[in-house]
Amino acid sequence: MVKIKRNAPCPCGSGKKYKKCCLQRNDAAQISPKTYHDYCLEVVNALRPKILKFIKQNNFDRHIVRAKNLYWQPLEKYLDSPEMDKADFLAFMEWFVHDFIIPEKGKPAIQLYFESTPKLTTKEMQVLKDWQDAYLSVFQVKEVKPGEGFLAEDIFTQEEVFISDVTLSRNVRKWELVTIRKIKVLNEWQASAAGSKQSPRDKGNIRQFVLECFADYKKEHPESSLNQFLRERGYLLNHYRLTQHAKPDMPKIITSSGEQVVFREALYHVKDFLAVAKALEKAEDFEASNWVEDDSGHLLEINFDWLQRGKSGKFDIENKIEDGLELKTYATYGPSEKQYLVLGTVKLVSGRLTLAVMGNERFALGKKRLEEILKGLVKHRLDSLTSIESAFRRGKTQSPPSRKKEIPAEIQKTILKNALDNHFKNWVNMPLKGLGGLSPKEAVNSKEGRIQVEDLLRELEYLYSGKESNISYDISWIRKELGLV
Repeated sequence: MVKIKRNAPCPCGSGKKYKKCCLQRNDAAQISPKTYHDYCLEVVNALRPKILKFIKQNNFDRHIVRAKNLYWQPLEKYLDSPEMDKADFLAFMEWFVHDFIIPEKGKPAIQLYFESTPKLTTKEMQVLKDWQDAYLSVFQVKEVKPGEGFLAEDIFTQEEVFISDVTLSRNVRKWELVTIRKIKVLNEWQASAAGSKQSPRDKGNIRQFVLECFADYKKEHPESSLNQFLRERGYLLNHYRLTQHAKPDMPKIITSSGEQVVFREALYHVKDFLAVAKALEKAEDFEASNWVEDDSGHLLEINFDWLQRGKSGKFDIENKIEDGLELKTYATYGPSEKQYLVLGTVKLVSGRLTLAVMGNERFALGKKRLEEILKGLVKHRLDSLTSIESAFRRGKTQSPPSRKKEIPAEIQKTILKNALDNHFKNWVNMPLKGLGGLSPKEAVNSKEGRIQVEDLLRELEYLYSGKESNISYDISWIRKELGLV
């Protein structure tokens, strides 16, 4: 298409310049027609400034500092709240308008504005009326329609709703949790202000936290509903979120066995690479976690996790630190499966083995156990010690060492898929703690069990989506196997 210059004669033959004739008409034709959602946003955007003006005119904004102190705090006093960013402030102001009780009035600002019979259009008045009962809740995303919105399920009531929100539709993932206020705008539902996101693995903990708080609330308000509780105490959802992300006042950092964290390494000379590898593979408390091969398929490196199971299942550490922040790492395959604490790691390469452990006493136990398993196969060379402060400084200044050629990506994917296929074929018949000792196949025979299994599958789908981790795996066959499709 030939671009017409603004001062050129208009091609319609009027004799006028293009900018004085058909330019505006052509520009208007290129603008996308207004959608119903656009119209709803116009109503909202016209109403919100009027509510804020009402708050300012009545001097209700003098309570903002007090409201912020209630809203912006974690559950634990020793934790520090982060600074509010723009999205946080928008979410706070939305809560202030809808939920904060104006002390001298005993009602939230939005209710006071409605009762003041403001001069609004019919549509604006309808929206304001519908907003009177809106409350914060947590929703799980079930389906995303980019550019439109998403289908969500309230994790407390299991009610489904389609939220029309173009921005959120481009920033949320299937099965993710979003904390938002569902608001009615004429004939569609929208999310009010900014929402926070969390992983689906947090669903059970959030639900339990809210229901426990609601149970306490009902002792003083026996006739109240969950909706009323969330309307009055919705700020607790933010307290919970801040608690998960707040930074503590640098407590002592300790291992799971109560020792002060120091990084210890023991270096051994290896006489027979394959003999050492086989000996470690036979030991119940050592599990291969990664390996590297050359182009011919010869092993160059094997990494093992030293797990708290088998002969390393129980040990006592003397002189434990009673109070501190524990560092723990667990090895597991999926949600609700048995986890094993990782006590340390072993790196085996040609001619050399390195044991890495946090904590002096745990390090001594690790060396003793390793030398029992590898008696006659390795010879101790030296030990090293690094404080956690030194390790952090070194981590900031050193770049990771280059690695030798690993297994080609496609072969790795095939190996991983086969391993996961085999694992989940067993998983469907495996008793799981999260299912009360039942297997997924047994649990789906009851309504409650089907809900629990569905939550586990949602976690798995989110975990293996290729975004939460580097692993991508299609679990749809598991749903078919369990009759959940």
